[in-house]
Parts: sequence; C-alpha cells; structure tokens
Amino acid sequence: MLSGEGIIVLRITHNIEIAHRLTFLPGKCQNIHGHSMVVDLSIFIDESDENGYALDAQGTILEFGNLKKAFRAYLDSIWDHHLHLNEKDPWALPVTLDGDLLECLPGLQTWPADPSTENIARWIRQACQLMIPDLQISISIEETKTNGVECYA
Repeated sequence: MLSGEGIIVLRITHNIEIAHRLTFLPGKCQNIHGHSMVVDLSIFIDESDENGYALDAQGTILEFGNLKKAFRAYLDSIWDHHLHLNEKDPWALPVTLDGDLLECLPGLQTWPADPSTENIARWIRQACQLMIPDLQISISIEETKTNGVECYA
C-alpha cells in the first residue's frame, strides 16, 4: 500500500426493478408488489501498487471496468425485471395455461426463503463474494427513498 493512504472503498451502484412478496409475513407485503431498488457494492481495499491501483488478495490489479460489468450483468440477469418468490410460495409452483403445463411463471426466480430486502442483500453479497474472493465487501440496498439494508461479510 502507498504509505499513509488508508483503506480505499471501490463502489459500484446499479438500479434494479423487482417484484416480490413476503409469503410468511402477515400484512400488505404478502401481496405481490414492486420496488425500484438501488444496489451498491462496496469493495474494501487495503493494498495498492506503487501507482495507487487497487490490488486483490493475490496482488493483482483489480480491473474496475470488469468488476462493474460483472456486477451489473449479474443484477440484470438474476434480479432486474423478475418476480422473486419463496420456493415454498404456492405461486411459485408450476402452472397450467390452456391445458399445457408450464414450468413456472415467466421471469420467476425462486429462493430458499422469503425475498425480503434483508435476504436479497445477503444473496447478492454471497454472489458477489464469489466474483471477488478474499476481499471484504458489503452490499447496500435502498428499497425506497426512506428504507434500506446493508449487509457485510
């Protein structure tokens, strides 16, 4: 690390539009509803090369452009414009349309628990940790303009 520089936090932010419901939480969130979520990935860096570039745990320069692309591609493919349900939710079961059995509703993603904002932050952090092993990361989700969650390793 450059002497006296301290910890660097690389941040990547992306927006996702999701629909979900909380199957086992009585109240209005049992209804299918949507959110425009802002998801922020923070990567904590304590090592830099002589030019000040962030290094991963193996001492290799972190290519910020590749990290941004991978993070946003993951969010777009799994989360954005999808319906997220607990795998035990009756609406997550296969459906019949005009006598044909369909595997699931279009765009459905199922999860091992209710897709609460807390769980969404955990699951996104776990996926990102696989993309960026051996570095401390956190995920922050702004569910609405007034509510959010942050998940650390």
